[in-house]
Amino acid sequence: MAIILLGVAIYFRCAWEFAIRGLGTPAPVAPTKFLVTTALHRYVRNPMYIGVFGVIIGEAATFRSMRLLAYAGFFCVPVQLFVIFTKSQPSVASLENPTKSIAARSRAGFQSFAATRRAPGKSPAL
Repeated sequence: MAIILLGVAIYFRCAWEFAIRGLGTPAPVAPTKFLVTTALHRYVRNPMYIGVFGVIIGEAATFRSMRLLAYAGFFCVPVQLFVIFTKSQPSVASLENPTKSIAARSRAGFQSFAATRRAPGKSPAL
Protein backbone atom coordinates (compact mmCIF):
# COMPACT_ATOMS: atom_id res chain seq x y z
CA MET A 1 0.00 0.00 0.00
CA ALA A 2 2.91 2.36 0.72
CA ILE A 3 4.20 1.96 -2.84
CA ILE A 4 0.79 2.94 -4.21
CA LEU A 5 0.65 6.04 -2.01
CA LEU A 6 4.19 7.01 -2.98
CA GLY A 7 3.34 6.63 -6.68
CA VAL A 8 0.19 8.72 -6.28
CA ALA A 9 2.14 11.39 -4.38
CA ILE A 10 4.78 11.51 -7.12
CA TYR A 11 2.16 11.85 -9.84
CA PHE A 12 0.19 14.61 -8.12
CA ARG A 13 3.33 16.54 -7.14
CA CYS A 14 4.39 16.53 -10.80
CA ALA A 15 0.91 17.53 -11.99
CA TRP A 16 1.02 20.39 -9.46
CA GLU A 17 4.40 21.54 -10.80
CA PHE A 18 3.09 21.40 -14.37
CA ALA A 19 0.06 23.52 -13.45
CA ILE A 20 1.80 26.05 -11.19
CA ARG A 21 5.33 26.38 -12.60
CA GLY A 22 4.80 25.33 -16.20
CA LEU A 23 1.32 26.86 -16.64
CA GLY A 24 0.03 23.80 -18.47
CA THR A 25 -1.02 20.20 -18.06
CA PRO A 26 0.68 16.81 -18.36
CA ALA A 27 -1.39 16.11 -21.47
CA PRO A 28 0.36 16.52 -24.83
CA VAL A 29 -2.67 18.43 -26.17
CA ALA A 30 -2.14 21.23 -23.60
CA PRO A 31 1.59 21.22 -22.79
CA THR A 32 3.32 23.55 -20.39
CA LYS A 33 4.32 27.05 -21.47
CA PHE A 34 7.52 26.99 -19.41
CA LEU A 35 10.09 24.28 -18.83
CA VAL A 36 9.55 22.60 -15.45
CA THR A 37 12.87 21.97 -13.69
CA THR A 38 11.81 22.02 -10.06
CA ALA A 39 10.93 19.35 -7.51
CA LEU A 40 11.26 15.83 -8.93
CA HIS A 41 11.97 17.07 -12.46
CA ARG A 42 15.31 18.27 -11.15
CA TYR A 43 16.43 14.66 -10.65
CA VAL A 44 14.53 12.62 -13.27
CA ARG A 45 13.38 13.54 -16.74
CA ASN A 46 9.89 11.98 -16.52
CA PRO A 47 8.97 11.41 -12.87
CA MET A 48 5.25 11.06 -13.62
CA TYR A 49 5.91 7.79 -15.41
CA ILE A 50 7.80 6.55 -12.36
CA GLY A 51 4.81 7.47 -10.18
CA VAL A 52 2.36 5.57 -12.41
CA PHE A 53 4.74 2.60 -12.54
CA GLY A 54 4.91 2.68 -8.72
CA VAL A 55 1.11 2.56 -8.47
CA ILE A 56 0.95 -0.45 -10.78
CA ILE A 57 3.74 -2.27 -8.91
CA GLY A 58 2.04 -1.44 -5.60
CA GLU A 59 -1.25 -2.85 -6.86
CA ALA A 60 0.52 -6.00 -8.07
CA ALA A 61 2.06 -6.46 -4.63
CA THR A 62 -1.15 -5.65 -2.74
CA PHE A 63 -3.31 -8.02 -4.78
CA ARG A 64 -0.50 -10.56 -5.39
CA SER A 65 -1.33 -10.43 -9.07
CA MET A 66 1.07 -11.71 -11.68
CA ARG A 67 -1.12 -10.12 -14.35
CA LEU A 68 -0.61 -6.67 -12.85
CA LEU A 69 3.11 -7.36 -12.58
CA ALA A 70 3.18 -8.33 -16.26
CA TYR A 71 1.18 -5.20 -17.07
CA ALA A 72 3.77 -3.12 -15.20
CA GLY A 73 6.47 -4.63 -17.38
CA PHE A 74 4.41 -4.04 -20.51
CA PHE A 75 3.69 -0.46 -19.39
CA CYS A 76 7.40 0.39 -19.62
CA VAL A 77 7.66 -0.44 -23.34
CA PRO A 78 5.12 2.01 -24.82
CA VAL A 79 6.12 4.70 -22.35
CA GLN A 80 9.78 4.42 -23.34
CA LEU A 81 8.89 4.42 -27.04
CA PHE A 82 6.70 7.50 -26.51
CA VAL A 83 9.56 9.32 -24.80
CA ILE A 84 12.07 8.34 -27.47
CA PHE A 85 9.93 9.25 -30.45
CA THR A 86 8.10 12.34 -29.17
CA LYS A 87 10.35 13.97 -26.61
CA SER A 88 13.91 13.02 -27.45
CA GLN A 89 13.97 13.67 -31.17
CA PRO A 90 12.33 16.41 -33.20
CA SER A 91 9.39 15.17 -35.20
CA VAL A 92 8.63 16.10 -38.79
CA ALA A 93 5.85 18.40 -37.56
CA SER A 94 8.22 20.25 -35.25
CA LEU A 95 10.74 20.68 -38.08
CA GLU A 96 8.06 22.18 -40.29
CA ASN A 97 6.78 24.47 -37.54
CA PRO A 98 9.44 24.88 -34.85
CA THR A 99 7.30 27.21 -32.74
CA LYS A 100 5.20 24.20 -31.74
CA SER A 101 8.09 21.94 -30.76
CA ILE A 102 9.02 21.43 -27.13
CA ALA A 103 12.57 22.59 -27.80
CA ALA A 104 11.44 25.80 -29.45
CA ARG A 105 8.92 26.64 -26.75
CA SER A 106 11.29 26.05 -23.89
CA ARG A 107 14.65 26.94 -25.43
CA ALA A 108 15.25 29.99 -23.23
CA GLY A 109 14.12 28.14 -20.11
CA PHE A 110 16.30 25.17 -20.89
CA GLN A 111 19.35 27.27 -21.71
CA SER A 112 19.12 29.09 -18.37
CA PHE A 113 18.58 25.76 -16.59
CA ALA A 114 21.49 24.06 -18.39
CA ALA A 115 23.80 26.96 -17.59
CA THR A 116 23.37 26.35 -13.88
CA ARG A 117 22.63 22.61 -13.61
CA ARG A 118 23.14 19.32 -15.37
CA ALA A 119 20.01 18.38 -17.27
CA PRO A 120 18.46 15.12 -16.06
CA GLY A 121 18.70 12.19 -18.40
CA LYS A 122 17.00 8.84 -18.49
CA SER A 123 18.37 7.73 -15.12
CA PRO A 124 17.97 9.59 -11.83
CA ALA A 125 20.61 12.18 -11.00
CA LEU A 126 21.70 11.73 -7.42
